[in-house]
Amino acid sequence: MGLTPVEIRHVPIGRGVWGYRREAVERLLDEVAESYEEVVWRERADLADRAEGLEEDLSGTASSSRSCARRSSPPKLPPRSSAKARAATRSGS
Repeated sequence: MGLTPVEIRHVPIGRGVWGYRREAVERLLDEVAESYEEVVWRERADLADRAEGLEEDLSGTASSSRSCARRSSPPKLPPRSSAKARAATRSGS
């Protein structure tokens, strides 16, 4: 699992026999965290926003196509007349 910028800034640094120059290491970790934050986390947020927008567009398209399908269905025909009514119409009554 990746580290977050906050976790990078708070990495515990152990010391060996000769030790580390603590200030230099802390500066390096700050630079790495800032770079990581700018590139990865901001890009991730931008991609999440874009994905959300695309999902909204997709759901809007799906509902539009459903309403188009409803509008393009054939019109309802009037009820058919009964056989007696048709016979009466033909006979002229």
